[in-house]
Amino acid sequence: MDQYSAVVVRVRKDFLQWLQSQPGLRRRTHHPEQDMVWLIPSTSTFSDEAALAQYLLGLRDTMLRAELERFGPGALEAAVAAKGFDEILELEIRADVQVAPPAAA
Repeated sequence: MDQYSAVVVRVRKDFLQWLQSQPGLRRRTHHPEQDMVWLIPSTSTFSDEAALAQYLLGLRDTMLRAELERFGPGALEAAVAAKGFDEILELEIRADVQVAPPAAA
């Protein structure tokens, strides 16, 4: 069975407050249960923490774009111009994730 880890992508509260104050951007209530979760290869498959960090670094732009699209047009440009990734998103790694088998028909 394949082994996975998960990355929970959380929007930082300070960033949400800043974004809500920007004119022309869609206001949205943040619900933590809607935070994105990315399945990645198991953390145990990486040679060390630096290799895992390098892998995550390669996903940062995609994660940022996917998360900010939920705020509507212009959110990505406004955010990137004013803030860095670490000021916008926080990543939480869950080392062991199992994928549930399909439901029986």
